[in-house]
Amino acid sequence: MNNDNILKNLFFNILLKILEVIFPFIILSYAARILMPEGLGFYEFLNSIFSLLVLLSSLGITIYGTKVISSFKDNSTELQNKTTELFFISLISSLLVSFCYIIIIIFLKPDLILFYFLGLFVVFGNLFSSIWFFQGIEDFKHIFIRNLFIKILYFISVITFVKSNNDLLIFSSLSTFSILISGLINYYRMQIYLKGFFRLNLSNVFKHFKSLSFYFLFSLSTSFYILFDKILLGLIVDNIALGNYSIALRIIKLITLLISSFSIVLLPKFSYLHGKKNFDLINLYSNKTIFYIAIFAFPAMFGVFMYSDQLVFFIFGESFTSAAMIIRILSFLILPVSISSFLGIQLFLSINKEIFTFFSTFIGAIAFLLISVPVTINFGIFGISILLVFTEYLVMFLQIVFLSKLKFIRINFFQKVFLKIAFSFIFFALFVFIIKNGQSLSIYYFIFEIFSSIIIYFLLLHVFGVKLYNGITL
Repeated sequence: MNNDNILKNLFFNILLKILEVIFPFIILSYAARILMPEGLGFYEFLNSIFSLLVLLSSLGITIYGTKVISSFKDNSTELQNKTTELFFISLISSLLVSFCYIIIIIFLKPDLILFYFLGLFVVFGNLFSSIWFFQGIEDFKHIFIRNLFIKILYFISVITFVKSNNDLLIFSSLSTFSILISGLINYYRMQIYLKGFFRLNLSNVFKHFKSLSFYFLFSLSTSFYILFDKILLGLIVDNIALGNYSIALRIIKLITLLISSFSIVLLPKFSYLHGKKNFDLINLYSNKTIFYIAIFAFPAMFGVFMYSDQLVFFIFGESFTSAAMIIRILSFLILPVSISSFLGIQLFLSINKEIFTFFSTFIGAIAFLLISVPVTINFGIFGISILLVFTEYLVMFLQIVFLSKLKFIRINFFQKVFLKIAFSFIFFALFVFIIKNGQSLSIYYFIFEIFSSIIIYFLLLHVFGVKLYNGITL
C-alpha cells in the first residue's frame, strides 16, 4: 500500500474515532434535557444490556476477523472463504445469544418487554454490520461516510420526534434502528465486494475457535467492567443515579479521546517499525507520546474538576447538576485511561504483546467484579465512581509493570521535562483559582475562563522552555 493510501486510511480512521464519541455526545445533550435523569438513566441501562449482548454474540470476531481479513485481502478466493466462515460463526452466536435473551425477557413486565425486545435488532444490526470485514480491507472511507450519514439521519429524527419525556420508547427505537439500518447498508456493500458468499466448509470453521477463544476473553476483559458498572447502578440504585453517572462518563470519555487521538496513528506505524526491528524509533515515538499525555492530561483533569458544575449546567441542563460531584471523581480517569489507551492498544497490539493488555484488563475486571456489588450497595453512585477510578489506575500500573519486562522498549516516565511541565501546571492551577468566579452560570464568562486558562497554560509552557514540537514526523 502506498503512502497516500496509508495517510487516507489514517485520516478517515481518526475522523471515525472522533465521530463515534462526539455525535452521541451531541445527541445525548439534547435528549438529556427532554428525557430528564430518570429517562436517560433507563436508556443508558438498556444500552449497556444491548452492548453486553453484542459483546457476547461477537465472540471476539471484531478484532480477530480484522486480522484474518487483512491477511487475505489480496487473495479474492481466500477472502471470500474466510468472510463466509466468520460470518457463519457470527450468525450462529447471534442466534444463540438472541434465543437465551428472549427466554429471559419474556418473564419481564409487559410494559418493559418492548424496550428490551429492541436488543434483538441491535444484535442483528451488529451481525450484518460486519465491521471487521471493512476494517480488514481498510475501507475506512466507507465506514466513516456511512456512519456520518446514519448519525446525521439519527440526529434529525431525534430532534423531530423526541419532544417529551414520554418519548423514551421512540428515542430508544431510533437508536436501535439506526444500528440496524447501518448494518444492512454494510451487508449490502460487502455482498457487492465479495460477489456473494462461498460454499461453507465446516472443518475450516472449527479451525477459528482456538484463536477466537482468546480474542473473546480479550474483548470481554477490556469491556466488561465498563458495561457492568452501569448495569449495577440500574439494578441496585436507580435510573436517576445512572443518568447522572452516564453523562459524567460521557464528558470524561470525550476529553480522553481528544487527548489520546493523536496516538491513534501510531498503531500501523509501530507495526511497521516492529516488523523492521527499528526499536529506536518505537522508543522515540513512545516517549514523545507519554510527553504529550503529560502535557494535556494533568490540566484537563484539573480543569474538569474545577469546572464540573458549569460543564453539566451548560451542556445537559440544570436537571443534572447532581452529576457535578461524579465528574469531579471521574476526572481522575483522564490520566490512566489516556496512558492505558496508548500502552494497551497502540503499543502492545502493534508489537504482538496482546497478552499484556489481556492480563492487565482481566485482573482489573476481576478486581472490579469482586468489589463492585458490595460497594454499590453500601456507597451507591459515589462508591462505583471511586472503584472505577481505582480499577483504571490498577490497569495502568499493571501495564507499566508488563512494559518494564520488555528489553527492547524503554519508556521514561520520569523525563526531566516533566519538572518544567509540573511548574507550568502549578501556576496554571493558581490562575484558574483566581479567575474562577464562584459558581457563575454566565455562558460568556465560562467561555472566557476556559479560553484564558488554555492560553495561559501554553504561555507558561513556553516560559518554562517546554517545546511542544521538535520535528518528529510520522
